[in-house]
Amino acid sequence: MDKKDLVSIIDKEFKPLGFKRVGNYWKLLGKEIIKIIYLQRSSYSKLYYINYGFNFVNLEYDGVSIHVFHRLGSPDKKENELIQSLLDFENDIDSETRTIQLTDIVRNVLKVELGKINCENDVLKEIEEKPILLNLLPLKVKEYLEV
Repeated sequence: MDKKDLVSIIDKEFKPLGFKRVGNYWKLLGKEIIKIIYLQRSSYSKLYYINYGFNFVNLEYDGVSIHVFHRLGSPDKKENELIQSLLDFENDIDSETRTIQLTDIVRNVLKVELGKINCENDVLKEIEEKPILLNLLPLKVKEYLEV
């Protein structure tokens, strides 16, 4: 498996939902928020990260590429280790197994997480549920959200 296969998995799950891909970014423009997926490669290995989050349509701030940033993972230690292992293309995992498991994770974790947030109020609820996000928000975003 290589990057183009991972891109294909993301394309198959998100293009039918209206996401548009430009380079390593997929974006879906909504009335209040822009949903973003960003595929990032490590500078040191064939490890990939699937970053995702939200930008606010009415906030003109390009100091960061994603206003509310997340990285695909899991609070469950074993599931998180599996995700990291699958995204490390230097690991010796059968290509078919990797494709099946990554498709499942993209569909059942990433798609679900992005599906929960559809407006600014949803973002505020998420911040209330996960207060650690406050530490990750840029000051301009905090000011915009008044948090």
